[in-house]
Amino acid sequence: AGVQLLLKHKARVDARDAQGRSALHEAALRGHADIIATLLAAGADVHARDLAGRTPLLDGARGAHLAAVEALLAAHSDARVVDSDGRNALTLVCLAEVPSPPLVQRLRELGVPPDQADHGGRHAIEHAASAGRWSLVSLLDPAYPLPARVVDEEGAPVAAEQTPLAFVRDGLRSGRDG
Repeated sequence: AGVQLLLKHKARVDARDAQGRSALHEAALRGHADIIATLLAAGADVHARDLAGRTPLLDGARGAHLAAVEALLAAHSDARVVDSDGRNALTLVCLAEVPSPPLVQRLRELGVPPDQADHGGRHAIEHAASAGRWSLVSLLDPAYPLPARVVDEEGAPVAAEQTPLAFVRDGLRSGRDG
């Protein structure tokens, strides 16, 4: 309602802050699909880039918000774009604060390449593995060898999300080596 009121009083739908970010960028990052719909209906630019080269869709991925990404896709946002650091939506979702396996799966369905390296030479799977996001790792590459503590007897991943360093610490504390 607040966004609609602002727009009614002639607020510019694509106004930018000092980082070049629009309200659509912020709504996507925070996962507000209803605000995204309102802004898009008012003519917000779905392809707008901020100073970091991110589009609203990349921000939706960075926030790990599937509903926001879907709303932007419905408005013909490009799922295969990269930011100025060479990071695609898969890489950004792997770096998100909270892992989102459904969003990783959706981005894979859309053809976002998991093997695209960012400007630092790292792939999405490397970011996921270094953060202990094993559920994301298994979606990105089912053949990737997972730590013994995150797979069951049949080799299927279990829910444990733990960084490699945490596995080493736990193993050293308990005297385990696997």
